[in-house]
Amino acid sequence: MYIRNKLFKPLNLLITNTEKLERGEKPDTTHYTAHDEISYLLKRFYRMSQIIHKKTTKLTFQANHDHLTGLLNRTELESQLIDAINLCTEDSKVAVIFIDINKFKELNDHYGHAVGDDILKETAKRISSSTRADDDIYRYGGDEFIVIMHNTAKTSYVEAMIAHLIAQFKLPFEVANQRIEVSLSIGVSIAPDHSCDALQLIKNADTAMYKAKTTANKTYFFYQSNDEN
Repeated sequence: MYIRNKLFKPLNLLITNTEKLERGEKPDTTHYTAHDEISYLLKRFYRMSQIIHKKTTKLTFQANHDHLTGLLNRTELESQLIDAINLCTEDSKVAVIFIDINKFKELNDHYGHAVGDDILKETAKRISSSTRADDDIYRYGGDEFIVIMHNTAKTSYVEAMIAHLIAQFKLPFEVANQRIEVSLSIGVSIAPDHSCDALQLIKNADTAMYKAKTTANKTYFFYQSNDEN
């Protein structure tokens, strides 16, 4: 009993928590009041494991998130979209919404990069406030953003989200004591309707977005197969 409590039980806890650490999980925090060598080893291990877990969590976040906006970056976009497509059905579709800031280069050149960064951050906030909790938002690159809408039964759900998003951008941005008008061009493609290939869905949404950008008085389009003709 003495050997089990003093040696085998602490060692089993040490092995269990080492395995958790290897899986990226946070080890259990257990306090020992004893002052023997095993207890000292366990206390040092828990301290070390907490530091490692904290640093690993931070590095994982930095690897998968855009440093400027805090949104997801494109690192795992394709793999996450593939998973979403594999789960979608005719009654629970996946919408890829490609969003581009109109004339962002001109805004950046006119007001400066610092203001341009503020516009990107505010755009990210307004997109986030227009989406549901289970939607995924990515900064795709530059002034481009992608929203993946899960569990979309009807296109009217997507249209309602886009209408809310457009309404958000009717309000000027208050940046560096200036009121700046910012507008968007938006393209949408849907799985399984338009494709079940992740990269093709993104391409289709990009194509529909470009159509919106080059069409007067039109903010968004749903992808159609003749858009590339």
